[in-house]
Amino acid sequence: MVQSCPDCNLAKRDKDPFEWYGERKKYEIPREVLGKFLKLVYEAHEKVGTLDSLDVNMDGKLDVFDLGSVFGKSRK
Repeated sequence: MVQSCPDCNLAKRDKDPFEWYGERKKYEIPREVLGKFLKLVYEAHEKVGTLDSLDVNMDGKLDVFDLGSVFGKSRK
């Protein structure tokens, strides 16, 4: 778990780091946050057998926003 202030926690809700930071700021995600997220994503995709899948969130393109779709929520 990565700690954040109460305001940031409320703003983040259940979004993954790429959804929370957005397209313009995705390169500003702290390394520790990104490392923990990628480890969780890898393990989840491995468990459900989607490591080699393309466009997991079915939005018509393969991008970083496909990573968190293994957790069952869609990008908003």
